[in-house]
Amino acid sequence: MNLKKQQEEMAVSGIQVVNKFKRALYISIAFIAVGCSVGTKVSDTDEQKAQREIDYTLYDLTYVEGIKQKMLGNLGEAIDKFEDAIEINPNSDAANYQISLIAAMRRDEENAIKYGSRAVRMDPQNQWYHMNMANIYIQQSKLDSAAVWIEKAVQVDPYNESEKYRLGNIYMQTGQEEKAEKIFTDFNNKYPGNEQIIMALINVKLELGKYEEAEALIIDELEKNDENLRMKGILAKIYSETGEKEKAERLYGEIMSEDEYDLALDFSYMEFLMKNNEYEKLLQRTDEIIKNEKTATQDKIGLVARLMEDSVVVKNYGEELVKIGQELQERNKDNPGAAVMVAEIYRKMGKKEEEIKALTDYVENHEEQYYVWEQLLLRLNELNDVERIYTYAGKAATLFNRAPLPKILYAYSLIEKEKYNEAEGELRKVRILVNNEEQYLVQILSMEGEIAYRKGNIKEATKKFDEALKIEPENALVLNNYAYYLAVENIRLGEAEDMIEKCLRIEENITYLDTYAWVLYKRGRYKEAEKVMQRIFRSGNIRDAELLEHYGYIKKAVGDCEEAVILWQTALRMDQTKKYLIEEIRKCVERN
Repeated sequence: MNLKKQQEEMAVSGIQVVNKFKRALYISIAFIAVGCSVGTKVSDTDEQKAQREIDYTLYDLTYVEGIKQKMLGNLGEAIDKFEDAIEINPNSDAANYQISLIAAMRRDEENAIKYGSRAVRMDPQNQWYHMNMANIYIQQSKLDSAAVWIEKAVQVDPYNESEKYRLGNIYMQTGQEEKAEKIFTDFNNKYPGNEQIIMALINVKLELGKYEEAEALIIDELEKNDENLRMKGILAKIYSETGEKEKAERLYGEIMSEDEYDLALDFSYMEFLMKNNEYEKLLQRTDEIIKNEKTATQDKIGLVARLMEDSVVVKNYGEELVKIGQELQERNKDNPGAAVMVAEIYRKMGKKEEEIKALTDYVENHEEQYYVWEQLLLRLNELNDVERIYTYAGKAATLFNRAPLPKILYAYSLIEKEKYNEAEGELRKVRILVNNEEQYLVQILSMEGEIAYRKGNIKEATKKFDEALKIEPENALVLNNYAYYLAVENIRLGEAEDMIEKCLRIEENITYLDTYAWVLYKRGRYKEAEKVMQRIFRSGNIRDAELLEHYGYIKKAVGDCEEAVILWQTALRMDQTKKYLIEEIRKCVERN
Protein backbone atom coordinates (compact mmCIF):
# COMPACT_ATOMS: atom_id res chain seq x y z
CA MET A 1 0.00 0.00 0.00
CA ASN A 2 1.43 3.38 -0.98
CA LEU A 3 1.22 6.62 0.95
CA LYS A 4 -2.18 8.04 0.12
CA LYS A 5 -4.38 10.87 1.23
CA GLN A 6 -6.34 9.97 4.39
CA GLN A 7 -9.51 11.86 5.20
CA GLU A 8 -9.17 12.63 8.87
CA GLU A 9 -12.91 12.81 9.44
CA MET A 10 -13.59 9.40 7.89
CA ALA A 11 -14.76 6.75 10.37
CA VAL A 12 -14.01 3.12 9.56
CA SER A 13 -17.26 1.19 9.30
CA GLY A 14 -18.01 -2.53 9.11
CA ILE A 15 -15.92 -3.55 12.15
CA GLN A 16 -18.52 -4.11 14.84
CA VAL A 17 -17.06 -6.94 16.98
CA VAL A 18 -15.70 -5.67 20.31
CA ASN A 19 -13.01 -7.84 21.91
CA LYS A 20 -13.22 -7.70 25.72
CA PHE A 21 -9.43 -8.12 25.95
CA LYS A 22 -8.57 -5.08 23.83
CA ARG A 23 -7.60 -2.88 26.78
CA ALA A 24 -5.17 -5.42 28.20
CA LEU A 25 -3.46 -5.68 24.82
CA TYR A 26 -3.35 -1.89 24.49
CA ILE A 27 -1.55 -1.55 27.84
CA SER A 28 0.93 -4.30 27.06
CA ILE A 29 2.21 -2.64 23.83
CA ALA A 30 2.06 1.02 24.78
CA PHE A 31 5.77 1.17 25.68
CA ILE A 32 6.80 0.33 22.08
CA ALA A 33 5.96 3.78 20.66
CA VAL A 34 8.61 6.13 22.06
CA GLY A 35 7.13 9.32 23.40
CA CYS A 36 3.55 8.69 22.30
CA SER A 37 0.50 6.65 23.16
CA VAL A 38 -0.97 4.06 20.83
CA GLY A 39 -4.51 5.27 21.22
CA THR A 40 -5.98 8.68 21.86
CA LYS A 41 -7.72 10.21 24.84
CA VAL A 42 -11.50 10.05 24.53
CA SER A 43 -14.45 11.04 26.67
CA ASP A 44 -16.92 8.47 27.96
CA THR A 45 -19.29 9.26 25.12
CA ASP A 46 -16.51 9.05 22.55
CA GLU A 47 -15.28 5.78 24.03
CA GLN A 48 -18.71 4.25 23.80
CA LYS A 49 -18.89 5.36 20.18
CA ALA A 50 -15.35 4.07 19.47
CA GLN A 51 -16.23 0.69 20.96
CA ARG A 52 -19.05 0.44 18.46
CA GLU A 53 -16.90 1.44 15.48
CA ILE A 54 -13.23 0.55 16.11
CA ASP A 55 -11.75 -2.89 16.65
CA TYR A 56 -8.88 -1.94 18.97
CA THR A 57 -7.50 -5.47 18.99
CA LEU A 58 -7.10 -5.39 15.22
CA TYR A 59 -5.69 -1.86 15.44
CA ASP A 60 -3.17 -2.81 18.13
CA LEU A 61 -2.02 -5.91 16.27
CA THR A 62 -1.60 -3.92 13.05
CA TYR A 63 0.27 -1.10 14.79
CA VAL A 64 2.62 -3.54 16.54
CA GLU A 65 3.34 -5.25 13.23
CA GLY A 66 4.24 -1.84 11.81
CA ILE A 67 6.70 -1.26 14.69
CA LYS A 68 8.17 -4.70 14.12
CA GLN A 69 8.72 -4.08 10.40
CA LYS A 70 10.25 -0.70 11.17
CA MET A 71 12.72 -2.21 13.64
CA LEU A 72 13.64 -4.85 11.04
CA GLY A 73 14.37 -2.09 8.56
CA ASN A 74 11.46 -2.94 6.26
CA LEU A 75 10.26 0.65 6.01
CA GLY A 76 7.87 0.15 3.08
CA GLU A 77 6.07 -2.68 4.87
CA ALA A 78 6.03 -0.61 8.06
CA ILE A 79 4.30 2.29 6.30
CA ASP A 80 1.72 -0.13 4.87
CA LYS A 81 0.90 -1.39 8.37
CA PHE A 82 0.69 2.09 9.88
CA GLU A 83 -1.63 3.19 7.07
CA ASP A 84 -3.76 0.11 7.74
CA ALA A 85 -3.79 1.10 11.42
CA ILE A 86 -5.05 4.58 10.49
CA GLU A 87 -7.82 3.04 8.38
CA ILE A 88 -8.91 1.04 11.40
CA ASN A 89 -8.50 3.95 13.85
CA PRO A 90 -8.50 7.35 12.10
CA ASN A 91 -7.74 9.01 15.46
CA SER A 92 -4.37 7.29 15.84
CA ASP A 93 -1.83 10.03 16.48
CA ALA A 94 0.81 7.35 17.05
CA ALA A 95 0.47 5.80 13.57
CA ASN A 96 0.62 9.22 11.94
CA TYR A 97 3.74 9.98 13.97
CA GLN A 98 5.43 6.76 12.92
CA ILE A 99 4.72 7.40 9.22
CA SER A 100 6.14 10.90 9.64
CA LEU A 101 9.34 9.50 11.17
CA ILE A 102 9.81 7.03 8.32
CA ALA A 103 9.06 9.64 5.65
CA ALA A 104 11.69 11.93 7.21
CA MET A 105 14.22 9.07 7.16
CA ARG A 106 13.49 8.65 3.45
CA ARG A 107 13.86 12.40 2.83
CA ASP A 108 10.19 12.46 1.82
CA GLU A 109 9.69 15.79 3.56
CA GLU A 110 6.23 16.46 2.14
CA ASN A 111 4.72 13.37 3.77
CA ALA A 112 6.88 13.80 6.87
CA ILE A 113 5.25 17.20 7.47
CA LYS A 114 1.79 16.00 6.45
CA TYR A 115 1.64 13.07 8.87
CA GLY A 116 3.66 14.83 11.58
CA SER A 117 1.21 17.76 11.55
CA ARG A 118 -1.71 15.35 11.94
CA ALA A 119 -0.09 13.77 14.97
CA VAL A 120 0.39 17.19 16.59
CA ARG A 121 -3.24 18.18 15.95
CA MET A 122 -4.47 14.97 17.53
CA ASP A 123 -2.26 15.32 20.63
CA PRO A 124 -0.84 18.85 20.97
CA GLN A 125 0.50 18.05 24.44
CA ASN A 126 2.97 15.44 23.18
CA GLN A 127 6.40 17.08 23.10
CA TRP A 128 7.86 14.31 20.91
CA TYR A 129 5.51 15.30 18.11
CA HIS A 130 6.69 18.90 18.26
CA MET A 131 10.33 17.78 18.33
CA ASN A 132 9.69 15.57 15.30
CA MET A 133 8.38 18.56 13.36
CA ALA A 134 11.42 20.58 14.42
CA ASN A 135 13.74 17.82 13.18
CA ILE A 136 12.01 17.74 9.79
CA TYR A 137 12.51 21.48 9.31
CA ILE A 138 16.13 21.24 10.46
CA GLN A 139 16.60 18.55 7.81
CA GLN A 140 15.28 21.09 5.28
CA SER A 141 17.60 23.81 6.74
CA LYS A 142 14.49 25.83 7.67
CA LEU A 143 15.76 26.81 11.09
CA ASP A 144 13.20 29.56 11.73
CA SER A 145 10.38 27.03 11.41
CA ALA A 146 12.32 24.52 13.50
CA ALA A 147 12.67 27.11 16.29
CA VAL A 148 8.87 27.56 16.39
CA TRP A 149 8.34 23.84 16.95
CA ILE A 150 11.05 23.56 19.61
CA GLU A 151 9.44 26.51 21.40
CA LYS A 152 6.19 24.53 21.46
CA ALA A 153 7.98 21.44 22.76
CA VAL A 154 9.52 23.50 25.58
CA GLN A 155 6.11 25.00 26.40
CA VAL A 156 4.73 21.48 26.79
CA ASP A 157 7.69 20.41 28.94
CA PRO A 158 9.47 23.40 30.52
CA TYR A 159 11.96 21.01 32.15
CA ASN A 160 13.32 19.68 28.86
CA GLU A 161 16.74 21.31 29.12
CA SER A 162 18.30 19.57 26.12
CA GLU A 163 15.66 21.11 23.85
CA LYS A 164 16.10 24.51 25.49
CA TYR A 165 19.83 24.33 24.81
CA ARG A 166 19.18 23.28 21.21
CA LEU A 167 16.76 26.19 20.89
CA GLY A 168 19.49 28.57 22.08
CA ASN A 169 21.85 27.31 19.38
CA ILE A 170 19.17 27.68 16.69
CA TYR A 171 18.49 31.23 17.87
CA MET A 172 22.20 31.92 17.37
CA GLN A 173 22.10 30.54 13.83
CA THR A 174 18.98 32.50 12.90
CA GLY A 175 20.17 35.88 14.16
CA GLN A 176 18.05 35.92 17.32
CA GLU A 177 20.99 36.54 19.63
CA GLU A 178 18.94 38.28 22.36
CA LYS A 179 16.77 35.18 22.82
CA ALA A 180 19.85 32.97 22.76
CA GLU A 181 21.53 35.18 25.37
CA LYS A 182 18.60 34.78 27.78
CA ILE A 183 18.65 30.98 27.44
CA PHE A 184 22.42 30.64 27.93
CA THR A 185 22.42 33.15 30.81
CA ASP A 186 19.76 31.07 32.59
CA PHE A 187 21.84 27.94 32.04
CA ASN A 188 25.00 29.66 33.26
CA ASN A 189 23.22 30.79 36.45
CA LYS A 190 21.90 27.30 37.04
CA TYR A 191 25.10 25.43 36.14
CA PRO A 192 28.03 27.76 36.94
CA GLY A 193 31.44 26.52 35.84
CA ASN A 194 30.20 24.47 32.86
CA GLU A 195 32.66 25.39 30.08
CA GLN A 196 30.32 24.41 27.25
CA ILE A 197 27.62 26.74 28.56
CA ILE A 198 30.12 29.53 29.27
CA MET A 199 31.50 29.25 25.73
CA ALA A 200 27.99 29.46 24.28
CA LEU A 201 27.28 32.54 26.39
CA ILE A 202 30.59 34.19 25.42
CA ASN A 203 29.91 33.57 21.74
CA VAL A 204 26.47 35.14 21.92
CA LYS A 205 27.90 38.14 23.79
CA LEU A 206 30.47 38.56 21.01
CA GLU A 207 27.75 38.35 18.34
CA LEU A 208 25.84 41.09 20.16
CA GLY A 209 29.00 43.21 20.38
CA LYS A 210 29.01 43.02 24.18
CA TYR A 211 32.80 42.72 24.32
CA GLU A 212 33.20 43.96 27.90
CA GLU A 213 30.71 41.39 29.22
CA ALA A 214 32.41 38.63 27.21
CA GLU A 215 35.80 39.79 28.48
CA ALA A 216 34.55 39.69 32.09
CA LEU A 217 33.33 36.11 31.66
CA ILE A 218 36.67 35.02 30.17
CA ILE A 219 38.78 36.76 32.81
CA ASP A 220 36.68 35.07 35.49
CA GLU A 221 37.42 31.70 33.91
CA LEU A 222 41.12 32.47 33.56
CA GLU A 223 41.31 33.36 37.25
CA LYS A 224 40.15 29.80 37.94
CA ASN A 225 42.49 28.28 35.33
CA ASP A 226 45.14 30.51 33.78
CA GLU A 227 46.32 27.67 31.49
CA ASN A 228 43.07 27.59 29.53
CA LEU A 229 44.48 28.34 26.06
CA ARG A 230 41.07 28.31 24.45
CA MET A 231 39.87 31.14 26.69
CA LYS A 232 43.10 33.04 26.13
CA GLY A 233 42.62 32.71 22.38
CA ILE A 234 39.11 34.14 22.51
CA LEU A 235 40.27 36.99 24.73
CA ALA A 236 43.12 37.74 22.30
CA LYS A 237 40.62 37.80 19.45
CA ILE A 238 38.42 40.23 21.41
CA TYR A 239 41.39 42.54 21.95
CA SER A 240 42.21 42.29 18.24
CA GLU A 241 38.64 43.18 17.30
CA THR A 242 38.50 46.12 19.69
CA GLY A 243 41.83 47.54 18.49
CA GLU A 244 43.85 46.67 21.60
CA LYS A 245 46.76 45.36 19.57
CA GLU A 246 49.35 45.20 22.38
CA LYS A 247 47.11 43.16 24.66
CA ALA A 248 46.24 40.83 21.78
CA GLU A 249 49.89 40.45 20.81
CA ARG A 250 50.90 39.64 24.38
CA LEU A 251 48.24 36.96 24.71
CA TYR A 252 49.00 35.43 21.33
CA GLY A 253 52.66 35.35 22.32
CA GLU A 254 51.81 33.40 25.48
CA ILE A 255 49.64 31.00 23.52
CA MET A 256 52.18 30.35 20.77
CA SER A 257 54.97 29.77 23.28
CA GLU A 258 53.08 26.79 24.71
CA ASP A 259 54.07 23.35 23.51
CA GLU A 260 50.47 22.55 22.62
CA TYR A 261 48.99 22.93 19.14
CA ASP A 262 45.46 24.04 18.37
CA LEU A 263 44.40 24.63 14.74
CA ALA A 264 41.68 27.15 15.66
CA LEU A 265 44.12 29.22 17.72
CA ASP A 266 46.67 29.24 14.91
CA PHE A 267 44.03 30.38 12.43
CA SER A 268 43.06 33.14 14.85
CA TYR A 269 46.72 34.20 15.21
CA MET A 270 47.19 34.19 11.44
CA GLU A 271 44.16 36.44 10.99
CA PHE A 272 45.61 38.81 13.60
CA LEU A 273 48.96 38.98 11.83
CA MET A 274 47.37 39.54 8.42
CA LYS A 275 45.11 42.24 9.83
CA ASN A 276 48.18 44.05 11.17
CA ASN A 277 50.29 43.48 8.03
CA GLU A 278 52.90 41.46 9.93
CA TYR A 279 53.62 39.11 7.06
CA GLU A 280 57.17 38.19 8.08
CA LYS A 281 55.88 36.89 11.42
CA LEU A 282 53.04 35.17 9.60
CA LEU A 283 55.36 33.27 7.28
CA GLN A 284 57.74 32.45 10.12
CA ARG A 285 54.88 31.01 12.17
CA THR A 286 53.64 28.99 9.20
CA ASP A 287 57.15 27.61 8.65
CA GLU A 288 57.30 26.56 12.32
CA ILE A 289 53.98 24.73 12.01
CA ILE A 290 55.09 22.95 8.81
CA LYS A 291 58.20 21.69 10.62
CA ASN A 292 56.29 20.68 13.77
CA GLU A 293 55.93 16.91 13.73
CA LYS A 294 53.03 17.08 16.20
CA THR A 295 50.87 18.96 13.71
CA ALA A 296 48.63 16.81 11.50
CA THR A 297 49.38 17.03 7.77
CA GLN A 298 45.79 18.01 6.96
CA ASP A 299 46.04 20.91 9.41
CA LYS A 300 49.24 22.08 7.73
CA ILE A 301 47.56 21.92 4.33
CA GLY A 302 44.63 23.92 5.71
CA LEU A 303 46.91 26.65 7.02
CA VAL A 304 48.81 26.95 3.74
CA ALA A 305 45.49 27.07 1.89
CA ARG A 306 44.45 30.00 4.07
CA LEU A 307 47.71 31.79 3.25
CA MET A 308 46.97 31.43 -0.47
CA GLU A 309 43.67 33.26 -0.02
CA ASP A 310 45.55 36.43 0.95
CA SER A 311 46.38 38.47 -2.15
CA VAL A 312 49.29 40.25 -0.41
CA VAL A 313 50.97 36.93 0.37
CA VAL A 314 50.55 35.68 -3.20
CA LYS A 315 51.69 38.95 -4.78
CA ASN A 316 54.56 39.95 -2.48
CA TYR A 317 55.67 36.72 -0.84
CA GLY A 318 55.16 34.20 -3.65
CA GLU A 319 58.62 32.68 -3.47
CA GLU A 320 58.38 32.25 0.32
CA LEU A 321 55.00 30.60 -0.20
CA VAL A 322 56.51 28.21 -2.74
CA LYS A 323 59.28 27.28 -0.26
CA ILE A 324 56.67 26.58 2.42
CA GLY A 325 54.75 24.39 -0.02
CA GLN A 326 57.89 22.51 -1.02
CA GLU A 327 58.83 22.00 2.63
CA LEU A 328 55.35 20.63 3.24
CA GLN A 329 55.67 18.22 0.33
CA GLU A 330 59.20 17.16 1.29
CA ARG A 331 58.01 16.20 4.75
CA ASN A 332 54.92 14.43 3.36
CA LYS A 333 56.19 12.85 0.15
CA ASP A 334 53.45 10.25 -0.05
CA ASN A 335 50.58 12.63 0.71
CA PRO A 336 48.71 13.56 -2.49
CA GLY A 337 47.17 16.60 -0.80
CA ALA A 338 50.62 18.12 -0.27
CA ALA A 339 51.50 17.66 -3.96
CA VAL A 340 48.25 19.25 -5.07
CA MET A 341 48.86 22.12 -2.62
CA VAL A 342 52.24 22.92 -4.23
CA ALA A 343 50.59 22.87 -7.65
CA GLU A 344 47.86 25.17 -6.36
CA ILE A 345 50.45 27.65 -5.10
CA TYR A 346 51.96 27.83 -8.59
CA ARG A 347 48.45 28.18 -10.01
CA LYS A 348 47.75 31.16 -7.76
CA MET A 349 50.98 32.75 -8.92
CA GLY A 350 50.08 32.23 -12.58
CA LYS A 351 52.95 29.78 -13.14
CA LYS A 352 51.10 27.20 -15.22
CA GLU A 353 54.11 25.17 -16.34
CA GLU A 354 55.43 24.85 -12.79
CA GLU A 355 51.93 23.81 -11.70
CA ILE A 356 51.77 21.08 -14.35
CA LYS A 357 55.30 19.91 -13.51
CA ALA A 358 54.45 19.58 -9.80
CA LEU A 359 51.54 17.31 -10.71
CA THR A 360 53.35 15.30 -13.40
CA ASP A 361 56.37 14.73 -11.14
CA TYR A 362 54.08 13.31 -8.49
CA VAL A 363 52.03 10.96 -10.70
CA GLU A 364 55.17 9.61 -12.33
CA ASN A 365 56.31 8.42 -8.89
CA HIS A 366 52.86 7.62 -7.48
CA GLU A 367 50.85 6.10 -10.31
CA GLU A 368 48.23 4.78 -7.89
CA GLN A 369 47.02 8.22 -6.74
CA TYR A 370 43.97 8.86 -8.92
CA TYR A 371 43.13 12.14 -7.15
CA VAL A 372 46.35 13.76 -8.41
CA TRP A 373 45.88 12.29 -11.89
CA GLU A 374 42.45 13.86 -12.00
CA GLN A 375 43.80 17.26 -10.98
CA LEU A 376 46.49 17.01 -13.66
CA LEU A 377 44.03 16.08 -16.41
CA LEU A 378 41.65 18.90 -15.44
CA ARG A 379 44.51 21.44 -15.57
CA LEU A 380 45.66 20.15 -18.96
CA ASN A 381 42.09 20.39 -20.21
CA GLU A 382 41.90 24.02 -19.06
CA LEU A 383 45.06 24.71 -21.07
CA ASN A 384 43.65 22.73 -24.02
CA ASP A 385 47.03 20.99 -24.20
CA VAL A 386 46.02 18.23 -26.61
CA GLU A 387 49.44 16.56 -26.79
CA ARG A 388 49.81 16.17 -23.04
CA ILE A 389 46.15 15.23 -22.63
CA TYR A 390 46.78 12.49 -25.18
CA THR A 391 49.81 11.26 -23.22
CA TYR A 392 48.54 11.48 -19.65
CA ALA A 393 44.83 10.77 -20.22
CA GLY A 394 45.82 7.76 -22.30
CA LYS A 395 47.97 6.43 -19.46
CA ALA A 396 45.36 7.22 -16.78
CA ALA A 397 42.64 5.53 -18.84
CA THR A 398 44.70 2.33 -18.66
CA LEU A 399 45.64 2.65 -14.98
CA PHE A 400 42.11 3.48 -13.85
CA ASN A 401 39.94 1.59 -16.30
CA ARG A 402 36.76 2.20 -14.29
CA ALA A 403 37.12 6.00 -14.10
CA PRO A 404 35.21 7.89 -16.84
CA LEU A 405 37.12 11.20 -16.82
CA PRO A 406 40.46 9.90 -18.23
CA LYS A 407 38.64 8.03 -21.00
CA ILE A 408 36.53 11.05 -21.96
CA LEU A 409 39.58 13.31 -22.13
CA TYR A 410 41.55 10.66 -23.99
CA ALA A 411 38.72 10.40 -26.51
CA TYR A 412 38.80 14.20 -26.88
CA SER A 413 42.53 14.14 -27.64
CA LEU A 414 41.99 11.34 -30.19
CA ILE A 415 39.34 13.45 -31.93
CA GLU A 416 41.74 16.39 -32.10
CA LYS A 417 44.42 14.09 -33.56
CA GLU A 418 41.82 12.88 -36.12
CA LYS A 419 41.91 9.32 -34.78
CA TYR A 420 38.14 9.06 -34.98
CA ASN A 421 37.72 5.29 -34.85
CA GLU A 422 39.86 5.04 -31.72
CA ALA A 423 37.91 7.90 -30.16
CA GLU A 424 34.62 6.11 -30.86
CA GLY A 425 36.05 3.01 -29.22
CA GLU A 426 36.90 4.94 -26.04
CA LEU A 427 33.45 6.51 -25.95
CA ARG A 428 31.83 3.08 -26.25
CA LYS A 429 33.84 2.01 -23.17
CA VAL A 430 32.64 5.08 -21.29
CA ARG A 431 29.01 4.32 -22.19
CA ILE A 432 29.34 0.84 -20.70
CA LEU A 433 31.22 2.16 -17.67
CA VAL A 434 28.68 4.85 -16.71
CA ASN A 435 25.63 2.82 -17.71
CA ASN A 436 24.34 5.76 -19.76
CA GLU A 437 24.04 8.09 -16.76
CA GLU A 438 22.67 11.38 -18.08
CA GLN A 439 25.50 13.53 -16.66
CA TYR A 440 27.97 11.60 -18.82
CA LEU A 441 25.65 10.76 -21.70
CA VAL A 442 25.33 14.39 -22.80
CA GLN A 443 29.12 14.68 -23.01
CA ILE A 444 29.38 11.39 -24.90
CA LEU A 445 26.66 12.34 -27.39
CA SER A 446 28.27 15.74 -27.95
CA MET A 447 31.63 14.11 -28.74
CA GLU A 448 30.00 11.50 -30.97
CA GLY A 449 28.31 14.37 -32.80
CA GLU A 450 31.71 16.05 -33.20
CA ILE A 451 33.18 12.86 -34.68
CA ALA A 452 30.26 12.43 -37.08
CA TYR A 453 30.55 16.06 -38.21
CA ARG A 454 34.30 15.78 -38.82
CA LYS A 455 33.71 12.62 -40.81
CA GLY A 456 31.28 14.56 -42.99
CA ASN A 457 28.17 12.74 -41.73
CA ILE A 458 26.05 15.82 -41.04
CA LYS A 459 22.81 13.87 -40.60
CA GLU A 460 24.34 11.65 -37.89
CA ALA A 461 25.97 14.66 -36.21
CA THR A 462 22.69 16.59 -35.94
CA LYS A 463 20.97 13.46 -34.60
CA LYS A 464 23.56 13.18 -31.81
CA PHE A 465 23.29 16.86 -30.89
CA ASP A 466 19.49 16.62 -30.86
CA GLU A 467 19.69 13.63 -28.49
CA ALA A 468 22.05 15.53 -26.20
CA LEU A 469 19.76 18.59 -26.06
CA LYS A 470 16.74 16.38 -25.42
CA ILE A 471 18.46 15.19 -22.23
CA GLU A 472 19.86 18.59 -21.23
CA PRO A 473 18.24 21.49 -23.15
CA GLU A 474 20.22 24.08 -21.18
CA ASN A 475 23.69 22.72 -21.98
CA ALA A 476 25.55 25.81 -23.20
CA LEU A 477 28.46 23.90 -24.77
CA VAL A 478 26.21 21.66 -26.86
CA LEU A 479 24.07 24.62 -27.93
CA ASN A 480 27.18 26.53 -29.02
CA ASN A 481 28.77 23.65 -30.93
CA TYR A 482 25.52 22.70 -32.64
CA ALA A 483 24.84 26.31 -33.68
CA TYR A 484 28.38 26.73 -34.99
CA TYR A 485 28.27 23.59 -37.14
CA LEU A 486 24.91 24.59 -38.61
CA ALA A 487 26.40 27.99 -39.46
CA VAL A 488 29.48 26.42 -41.07
CA GLU A 489 27.21 24.19 -43.16
CA ASN A 490 24.94 27.18 -43.90
CA ILE A 491 21.80 25.21 -42.96
CA ARG A 492 18.96 25.78 -40.47
CA LEU A 493 20.37 29.21 -39.68
CA GLY A 494 17.22 30.37 -37.88
CA GLU A 495 17.52 27.44 -35.47
CA ALA A 496 21.24 28.12 -35.11
CA GLU A 497 20.50 31.70 -34.07
CA ASP A 498 17.91 30.56 -31.52
CA MET A 499 20.40 28.06 -30.11
CA ILE A 500 23.29 30.48 -29.71
CA GLU A 501 21.06 33.16 -28.21
CA LYS A 502 19.81 30.62 -25.68
CA CYS A 503 23.40 29.61 -25.03
CA LEU A 504 24.40 33.21 -24.32
CA ARG A 505 21.51 33.62 -21.88
CA ILE A 506 22.96 30.69 -19.92
CA GLU A 507 26.62 31.69 -20.18
CA GLU A 508 28.62 34.27 -22.08
CA ASN A 509 32.25 33.97 -23.14
CA ILE A 510 34.43 34.86 -26.14
CA THR A 511 33.93 31.51 -27.86
CA TYR A 512 30.14 31.70 -27.65
CA LEU A 513 30.11 35.32 -28.81
CA ASP A 514 32.25 34.32 -31.80
CA THR A 515 29.69 31.66 -32.74
CA TYR A 516 26.93 34.27 -32.45
CA ALA A 517 28.83 36.64 -34.73
CA TRP A 518 29.43 33.85 -37.23
CA VAL A 519 25.74 32.88 -37.29
CA LEU A 520 24.78 36.53 -37.87
CA TYR A 521 27.39 36.76 -40.64
CA LYS A 522 25.97 33.68 -42.33
CA ARG A 523 22.50 35.22 -42.13
CA GLY A 524 23.78 38.33 -43.92
CA ARG A 525 23.46 40.60 -40.88
CA TYR A 526 26.99 41.94 -41.17
CA LYS A 527 26.66 45.09 -39.06
CA GLU A 528 25.22 43.12 -36.14
CA ALA A 529 28.01 40.55 -36.49
CA GLU A 530 30.60 43.35 -36.49
CA LYS A 531 29.20 44.79 -33.23
CA VAL A 532 29.49 41.38 -31.56
CA MET A 533 33.11 41.01 -32.72
CA GLN A 534 33.89 44.52 -31.46
CA ARG A 535 32.70 43.39 -28.02
CA ILE A 536 35.07 40.44 -28.18
CA PHE A 537 38.11 42.44 -29.24
CA ARG A 538 37.44 45.15 -26.65
CA SER A 539 37.88 42.49 -23.97
CA GLY A 540 41.65 42.26 -24.53
CA ASN A 541 44.46 41.10 -26.78
CA ILE A 542 42.92 38.27 -28.79
CA ARG A 543 45.45 35.59 -29.77
CA ASP A 544 43.06 33.13 -31.42
CA ALA A 545 43.57 32.61 -35.17
CA GLU A 546 39.99 31.39 -35.65
CA LEU A 547 38.52 34.58 -34.18
CA LEU A 548 40.87 36.74 -36.26
CA GLU A 549 39.85 34.87 -39.40
CA HIS A 550 36.13 35.29 -38.68
CA TYR A 551 36.53 38.97 -37.91
CA GLY A 552 38.38 39.38 -41.21
CA TYR A 553 35.47 37.94 -43.19
CA ILE A 554 33.02 40.17 -41.31
CA LYS A 555 35.18 43.26 -41.95
CA LYS A 556 35.32 42.41 -45.64
CA ALA A 557 31.52 42.00 -45.68
CA VAL A 558 31.02 45.53 -44.28
CA GLY A 559 33.44 46.94 -46.86
CA ASP A 560 36.57 47.32 -44.72
CA CYS A 561 39.04 45.27 -46.78
CA GLU A 562 42.10 47.01 -45.36
CA GLU A 563 41.24 45.91 -41.82
CA ALA A 564 40.31 42.43 -43.07
CA VAL A 565 43.78 41.99 -44.62
CA ILE A 566 45.48 42.98 -41.35
CA LEU A 567 43.35 40.47 -39.40
CA TRP A 568 44.00 37.64 -41.88
CA GLN A 569 47.75 38.32 -41.97
CA THR A 570 47.83 38.10 -38.17
CA ALA A 571 45.83 34.86 -38.28
CA LEU A 572 48.26 33.39 -40.82
CA ARG A 573 51.27 34.21 -38.65
CA MET A 574 49.59 32.42 -35.73
CA ASP A 575 48.38 29.40 -37.71
CA GLN A 576 50.23 28.59 -40.92
CA THR A 577 47.70 25.90 -41.89
CA LYS A 578 45.29 28.68 -42.89
CA LYS A 579 47.01 29.12 -46.29
CA TYR A 580 43.62 29.58 -47.99
CA LEU A 581 43.59 33.06 -46.44
CA ILE A 582 46.37 34.09 -48.86
CA GLU A 583 43.83 34.01 -51.68
CA GLU A 584 41.35 36.02 -49.59
CA ILE A 585 44.04 38.61 -48.92
CA ARG A 586 44.88 38.81 -52.65
CA LYS A 587 41.22 39.39 -53.55
CA CYS A 588 40.91 42.14 -50.98
CA VAL A 589 44.09 43.88 -52.15
CA GLU A 590 42.93 43.75 -55.79
CA ARG A 591 39.52 45.00 -54.78
CA ASN A 592 41.08 48.10 -53.24
